[in-house]
Amino acid sequence: MTTTGWTPHQVDITPWPTMLELLDYWQDWPPVHILVAQFVGHKPRNAGIKNASEEELKRFLKDFKSGKRI
Repeated sequence: MTTTGWTPHQVDITPWPTMLELLDYWQDWPPVHILVAQFVGHKPRNAGIKNASEEELKRFLKDFKSGKRI
């Protein structure tokens, strides 16, 4: 939402392949606020978010594909 300016509803209704295309695009062309933060040396604080394990990601994708509420 920060980068696109979309509302939560717009994000919810955006097809998953479109989201993946955006993420792929941003790998080559990062949003301006990311580039500026890197340029000035900003380091984000750790918000206590842990990286998901490969097994957790596989379980999430399986549930997502099956239509299970997450």
